[in-house]
Formats: sequence, structure tokens, C-alpha cells
Amino acid sequence: MSLSRVLRLAPILVSLALLTQAQEPTRPESLMTAPLYLGVEPPECRSVRTIRLEYGDGSRVHGRVREQALALARNLRGLIVAGADFKELARAHSQSPSARNGGHLGTHAPGVLVPEFGDFLFAAKLGDVSAPIDIGGAIHLLQRTERWAACRQIFLKGRGEEVRALADELVKRLREGADFGALAREHSADPASAKHGGAWRIFERGRDDSLLKRAAFEVHVGEIFGPLASPLGFHIGRRDAIGGFDESLRERNWVRATGILIAHEKARVVKAGRGLIAAADLAKELHALALDRSQGLSELAAKHTDEPGGQARQGDLGWIYRGNPNRLGPLERLFLVPAGTLLEPKHTDEGWILLQRTR
Repeated sequence: MSLSRVLRLAPILVSLALLTQAQEPTRPESLMTAPLYLGVEPPECRSVRTIRLEYGDGSRVHGRVREQALALARNLRGLIVAGADFKELARAHSQSPSARNGGHLGTHAPGVLVPEFGDFLFAAKLGDVSAPIDIGGAIHLLQRTERWAACRQIFLKGRGEEVRALADELVKRLREGADFGALAREHSADPASAKHGGAWRIFERGRDDSLLKRAAFEVHVGEIFGPLASPLGFHIGRRDAIGGFDESLRERNWVRATGILIAHEKARVVKAGRGLIAAADLAKELHALALDRSQGLSELAAKHTDEPGGQARQGDLGWIYRGNPNRLGPLERLFLVPAGTLLEPKHTDEGWILLQRTR
């Protein structure tokens, strides 16, 4: 069994266990990340939420059979199409762990979801609701949702009564029509956003959003929300139209990278004749060659990587999405460093991995 299939079967995220279950790959894949996105630019992502109605012996709703789940799904779909709030219906009826946040499953790239879900999501218009989908012992309703939300904030440092009173007063003034930017410049303890009238982020919908990010997706453009308490103080927010925001504030959840896999006799999937110590020594040697630029990581990958297909790609891992559950954990480090950074070799169950962020 290939690692990509193992990754799809692993319970990386309970709420996505069904959606990323094992399936025959329809796109090129890598031992490190699947699918591979090798285009000039990253592919389009889309956001989705779900209502999951279980049936049969494994259902947490005892006694529900398939026909009852299907009838309920059709009824809920009719209510949603007529204007009912999908989020509230998800909280009331869904058996998915995502029910607590209104059924949101975050944002996904093509080829990650099972075909029944991916086919709907990447053909749907914003707000469309799927017909009932029967898979995995449950009936599902999906809805395509907004991917981005722009947010301004006023941050008040501290948790004392005076700070809370000021937060309440500012919210009152804002709802009465006070200028958000002026109040942010006067009161916000975050200097970077304060000087820009509180402009904070263009958020991308995630699976487990919290605080400002979650609140921004829960309101309409122009609405004030808060004050929200955090360990540092109180946050007052407003959702704004994206068009008025600097693009540098948009969350960047894609990186492009080159990788080398040095396998050994104990590796989980691809095994090599070398022992553990020999693999470690080779990884250190290749890292040193790339670090002093005597050879680039792509050039070294073309000769040395043990990943199937990796030598032909010169180690190119393509575009890697932060929200993709089908990738090895060490790739998370790529999102924490600037483009061009060569990371220290990291040992995994697959062998030693060398990574360099290229974009």
C-alpha cells in the first residue's frame, strides 16, 4: 500500500476522515504530499460545510435507517433552499464533529476530497447546496461557502474592568456610526494595523477558526463584532469588503518546495539497502552540498532521492497547501520560513527528508 493511501486512511482529522478516505489516485502523487500540483500557479481552492446524517448499526442516532436519514436530508435541503440557516441546521442535526462550528470543513484543493464531494464542490456556485450524497454509512448535504473574509480590528491590551469598559464603549460608538479607522488609530494597541485604520487580515476559511477569524465569517460585510476576549486583551472587529484591502494582508497558505527522500532498510514504505547510519550520513552530506551551493537541491534530488518518480521531477514537490491532510508532518516547517530557505534534514518513518522552500 502506498503512503498516499495510508495517509488517506489515517485519522489525521476526525472531521475529515470520511472526506479524505482511501481512493485510487487520479493525479500524480508523492510520498511526501498528495496530490501533486505542478502548475505554474497553485490550483483554485474552495470552501465547504456539511451536514452528516448517520444511519444503520453504527449510527449515534439509534434506530435510524437509511430511508429515514435520506428523508431528513431532503427535508433539510428544502429548508436551506427556502432560506434556513445551514449552520444552525448543522448544529442541530449533523453527526459530524464539525457540527459545533456550523458544519464548516475548511478550504480544499482539487483531488483531496472523495470524488462525490469534490465533483459537487468544484462545479458548484457560491451558496449551492448538494443533493443528498450517500457514502460511508451516512447521508451528506454539502454547501459551497465563502473562502475569504477581510477584517479590521481594534486591539485593547489587558483584561481589567477599565479595559473592558472602554471596549464596550467603543463598540457602542461604532454601532452608532463612529469612524472605525479613526478609533483604531486612537485606541488600538497594535501599531501596525492601527496606522492603517485597523486593517488586519484577509482570512481564508479554515476547519477550526477561532476568535477574530471565526467571527469575521459569521457576520456580513460592514458588521461590527466583539468585544472578543483573548489572553492578551479585547478585540473589536469589523468585516469589510476585500477590495479595499492591501493584498499583502491576505493569508498565504501555499508554498512550493523541493524535497529529497533518503530511505533506509527500516523505512516504512520505500526501503533501501543502506542502514540507518549510512542514510543519516548521506542526508547530512547532501545538506552540506546544498548549503554551500556547490550543488542545488534539485540537482542533488535528480541523482539521490529515493522517492518513486522524484528523480524525474528533480525533487519538485509542486505547490503544497497548508490545509491538506495528505502530507507529511515535517512539511509544516516550510510555512514558517521565507522562500529560498534550506531546512535541516529531518528523520521520519519514511527516511531522512531534505526540504527547500522555493516559492
